[in-house]
Amino acid sequence: PFFSLFLASAGLHGFPRLCLRRFAQKASKLQLCAAAASLIYRTLAPAQRCVARKASVWHQAPNSIMAEELASIIALCYAPTPQKTTPQNAVEATAAVSLRAKAAVPQHSLAYDVASPVDAQLWQKLPTKIKGRPADLALRFAHVRMSVVRRCADRAVLELRQGDSRVRVVSLGAGLDGECLRLATKFEWVDCVELDLEAVAAQKRELVSHAVLSVDDDLAKLEELLGDTGPTLILAEVSLCYASPEAARRARRWAASLKRACYLELTPTSNADSRFGLALQSGFGTLLRCAPRDADDLATTLRSSGFAHSSILDLDAARRRLGVLQTGADEAALTLALRRYVMVVASADASLARGIMQRPEVVVRKMEAADSTHAKDAYIAAMGCDGAIRKHAKKQCVVLDTLPAFVATLNASIVGAVALDDQGEVRCLGVVPSLRRLGAASQLMMSIEAAAFRRGFEACTLRVPPSQQAAVALYAKRGYSTREDPRPTGAYPTIYLEKDLSVEATLVATPLIAQDASKPKVLLEKDEARFALPDSLFPTMGLVVSINGERFVCRRDPDPPSMPTLSQGTRVSLDIKW
Repeated sequence: PFFSLFLASAGLHGFPRLCLRRFAQKASKLQLCAAAASLIYRTLAPAQRCVARKASVWHQAPNSIMAEELASIIALCYAPTPQKTTPQNAVEATAAVSLRAKAAVPQHSLAYDVASPVDAQLWQKLPTKIKGRPADLALRFAHVRMSVVRRCADRAVLELRQGDSRVRVVSLGAGLDGECLRLATKFEWVDCVELDLEAVAAQKRELVSHAVLSVDDDLAKLEELLGDTGPTLILAEVSLCYASPEAARRARRWAASLKRACYLELTPTSNADSRFGLALQSGFGTLLRCAPRDADDLATTLRSSGFAHSSILDLDAARRRLGVLQTGADEAALTLALRRYVMVVASADASLARGIMQRPEVVVRKMEAADSTHAKDAYIAAMGCDGAIRKHAKKQCVVLDTLPAFVATLNASIVGAVALDDQGEVRCLGVVPSLRRLGAASQLMMSIEAAAFRRGFEACTLRVPPSQQAAVALYAKRGYSTREDPRPTGAYPTIYLEKDLSVEATLVATPLIAQDASKPKVLLEKDEARFALPDSLFPTMGLVVSINGERFVCRRDPDPPSMPTLSQGTRVSLDIKW
């Protein structure tokens, strides 16, 4: 109270609260009060001595400014001296981030080709500004980067596997060890081995169950630690940049010496105009001693290490080749950021290295009971990050357990689903966002419409929220038109669409030629699509039928019905029944 009264007489009413609020955790309140009183006395003593000569001195300086100055003096005098941080090895610094991610992310959520919903939650925890760049750009950069890496890694382990053999995945350093864990979770025939410094390896062993081996900074004795035990995928990201050039060459030479292996690396360049490369170096306080200047530089390094074939692209070119396209308002900034990284796939087998970097193929098949969980996850992920929509999607996707359904797969990952109910309504169509430009949704719709046609439905119907403009455009392109909804929409408004499935086809019969002999599609077999054609239209092997521009190979029915003789090339209008 005396201290407050003293300050009040000086016109500094708010100073005690200001001082204590700012620095109460740095020193005791008693010390602060005593220090403030001493400092104020020393500061104001000259003014008191000259008060008779200049009575207005107390009112010449603003009280708030004086309070701020006094608070700053106390902070300088009594704030604790910051402890100097112990220099941290760059690999250990990278590993610390990886370890936190492993502790926070459930293992089952990592078995995804693209960024999972849990990944999205982690990205949302990023600060609003990163090196002056908006968080949404950093978020999109992380999504694209991991989508490219995951697609390459999935394709690599699938290509490396021979028969029932197991595939080993070796992670060099901390950069992509989360990917090593994801592959082991997704494929039961994948074995993981992680290499890291002893201090980091000790922490990893407490978090993961697979093998964790320790190495020194020189990456010595890799042959003794790992040997050549079969098909191997080697993952390396950034980690080799911190090593000495000789240590990095030693690691790449070991990878190139394996009989059947694939080497996958994602690394930043050291180009002088690369802001991302410079930021990475300054962030770790360590020069990227082994980072390549550009893709050509890394290609030369890999050839000298012993790799016979390699596909080396900047990350922007790699994502376009693999179909990882995420357009946005900041596309130019994202493209610039991606071009600062180099994506590498190398092997001794030319077909392996080149095939992994090809545009992936989406495959649609009938859904099996074991696909239920992954199909539901894909559908929920397709609904975006809105909590209310995701909650509704979780309730809707239970129909995938009971209705006939199809799934879309990419590199053995389920990335989309669709179902058909007993009234001919399309249900639960969804494709994960990063695959919406690969034709997965169109293939799913084609399969479900064919299933509806075979079951005798004259039309397919569906409901879609008006906000999903891309989906509405897709349905319009496939021949769906708006109809009045026979049911009330309630609190969840939707657009009711319908497509007529009736077929009017003109068939043109021509003799079978050699180039059509290997056609996989066969009509008039197994009672799936059977109709009668004149016997004279069947040459010795069969014939080709063109239905709406699509060619089918037709085999002769063992006992064709008796019909009038028609010449080849006759146009025949038929009522096709599946």
